[in-house]
Amino acid sequence: MAHDSPAPDTSLDTRSALPASLTVRSLLLGAALVVVVNVGAPYAKYILHSSLLANDYLPFGVMFPFLLVVMVLNPCLKWMGKGEGLRPGELGVIFTMSLDGSTLPTFGVSGYLISTIAAPYYYATVENGWSDAFHPHLPTWLVPSNDTAAMDWFFEGMPQGAAIPWSVWAMPLFWWLSFIAALLWVCFCIVAIFRRQWMDRERIVFPLAEVPLELLETSGDGRFSLKFVRSRLFWAGFAIPFVLVMWNVIGFFYPSFPSISFRDSVSVFRGALPLLLFVYFPLIGFAYLIRLDVSFSIWFFHLLAAAQVGLYNRVGFSIGPGDIYCSWSPPMAWQGFGALVALVGWGGVDGPGAPGGCLSEGDRPGARH
Repeated sequence: MAHDSPAPDTSLDTRSALPASLTVRSLLLGAALVVVVNVGAPYAKYILHSSLLANDYLPFGVMFPFLLVVMVLNPCLKWMGKGEGLRPGELGVIFTMSLDGSTLPTFGVSGYLISTIAAPYYYATVENGWSDAFHPHLPTWLVPSNDTAAMDWFFEGMPQGAAIPWSVWAMPLFWWLSFIAALLWVCFCIVAIFRRQWMDRERIVFPLAEVPLELLETSGDGRFSLKFVRSRLFWAGFAIPFVLVMWNVIGFFYPSFPSISFRDSVSVFRGALPLLLFVYFPLIGFAYLIRLDVSFSIWFFHLLAAAQVGLYNRVGFSIGPGDIYCSWSPPMAWQGFGALVALVGWGGVDGPGAPGGCLSEGDRPGARH
């Protein structure tokens, strides 16, 4: 009896190509982009009070510097005769390092961490009694002390000519960053564990990864070029949101300048939450990269959830208010959590009916829909 030969293991090819991508220049450029996003994001948020450079899953503070590397630096290296320039694998290392580095500033980690560990001493008063209840139990290696008024300086500003009290912050930040590094390592290990289930069995596609992958493409003649840059349709799609957004930027600096509104709301029936209608260009681009059934389910189940919340409001059903991280409706949040638990449990089942059982040709990794 003839036996089918096993499918080739492409992970071996990936491992053999990885050392060739981890070059000195790719690591240095990746570290430079990490510095850029970790310095630029807090400066833009807390000093300029402008764009949030490290927000969302594909941050602007990562994409714009990486775009300069791909479209400016790499062609210059080739023009100067530095061989073939940065290879796609090296560009992938640079992008991955900068994307991982964007998880630390502002809302990622440091925006909450530093203010939280500085709060116990600064907000201690005679009325709340924190000095007696909390302070004796706070280790100095975990929470910075206020012996030199360093916490007062953090919230109120440093006196003129004073030096930054690094000695107060060094030890707590070292141990907190050690914990964060261990946590990130655990997250990477979890992803490695689930990779086979997600990619080989469930054939999950990653739409946001299409954007950096498109930037890594090179032409076959050895010259740098991006296919979409030569497309008139791309430039038309780029021009529409760029012109509209730039128009509203003028109104940010000159309030009397007329602006264009991209949002509105519609009330379906009494008691229901109003449906927000607005044009969001990044979401339009995201919808282009996902499957049609996925994009349909997003708006269909959103309308279904809105109708369900409206019914709850009409009959007076409530389980109490949610916190700031809750969904727009606490009952819907618990319902979604239950669905997530069921989905994870169902995804771990292996067999003919499992997600990786019968797949069509178009469901293979890399297939575009």
